Amino acid sequence: MRKMMAFVLLSCAMLWAMCAKAQAQIGFAEVNNTRVNVRSAPGGKMLFRVDAPQSVFVFEEKEQDGALWCHVTTNHGKDTVSAWIRGDMLRFVGEEFEGVVSVQAGQHYVTGLRADGTVAIMGDDMPHLPCVETVRGWRDMVQVSSWICEAYGLDSSGTLHAVGRGAWLDGSKMARMDGKMPFPIAEDGTLDLSVYVQVLEDVTIPAWLAPHQDEAVRRVAGKLYHVLAVLTEEGRIYADESLASDGSGAVSAGGYRDMDLYWEFLLALRNDGRVDIMPGTYPLAQAVSGWRQITKIAAGEHHALGLREDGTVCYAGDDAAHAAQVGAWQDVVDIAAGPGYSIALKTDGTVVMAGKYEGYDR
Repeated sequence: MRKMMAFVLLSCAMLWAMCAKAQAQIGFAEVNNTRVNVRSAPGGKMLFRVDAPQSVFVFEEKEQDGALWCHVTTNHGKDTVSAWIRGDMLRFVGEEFEGVVSVQAGQHYVTGLRADGTVAIMGDDMPHLPCVETVRGWRDMVQVSSWICEAYGLDSSGTLHAVGRGAWLDGSKMARMDGKMPFPIAEDGTLDLSVYVQVLEDVTIPAWLAPHQDEAVRRVAGKLYHVLAVLTEEGRIYADESLASDGSGAVSAGGYRDMDLYWEFLLALRNDGRVDIMPGTYPLAQAVSGWRQITKIAAGEHHALGLREDGTVCYAGDDAAHAAQVGAWQDVVDIAAGPGYSIALKTDGTVVMAGKYEGYDR
């Protein structure tokens, strides 16, 4: 009986080990500009080969024996393959973002605007909506953003370049754009929705915004082409009743300098460096209330980031591993947040990522 039990336990252990190995093998990467070969050992058996860098779309980090390892998941043919790869072997990800001066986080794509007006992009293209190579061909860009499965760039002439699901906006003219969706700002600084009204019948000026539509705006936030909040140049925030704490639409009398929206909540930065969440009943509101000396904010799907004056970053959310990674960042100059991941640009020009970037679930 004991022998039989031992045999069963041994069999289960071997089966578990085989499954674990198949799901997360230790890989040794041979990296060049266009290809990554992942082997079981240097010069050993090939585990898989992927294009660099766009095929790799999930990262998770851990420390082991004094070295940083990254968990990489990629589509390999029809299968999803994963491996642990030494962190210093993932330089190809950084090479894509060399020279960026800002970073943007969408649900499907991560982008970075370079000083020369070109754009870095990482994401898993949908077969019928290819974006990556198009975006890499953009030139003379002054603003870049990405949303669910589309990317936008505004060039120096005020022409919007759109690729992906929102490509019908391609060629629209605007003075500047704001928000993850390209909400257009007119020359006089007011919100101009005429570009949407021309093609979408249900786009109207919200009732809460109508009395203030002649005010110059600093930031706009919304989703699916509907404005949910505006921050005026004078520092007032007006918002949809779903975000306004008192349901009135007039969120503040003033005193704000920045805001960011993902799906369910609005993150707002005060002039004194403190941070609010609207509505105030949102679960993260208490966590951010203690933040101080914040210079920039970023709202993710279920988490929030704040960049401190000293170049470190605050995290609010439920993912302990994600929080630990963000808490270790230093010398950060720009931040962005998406669904389950955070990204930061450091003073030395490198881009770092925390959490899990899984692309758009299609």
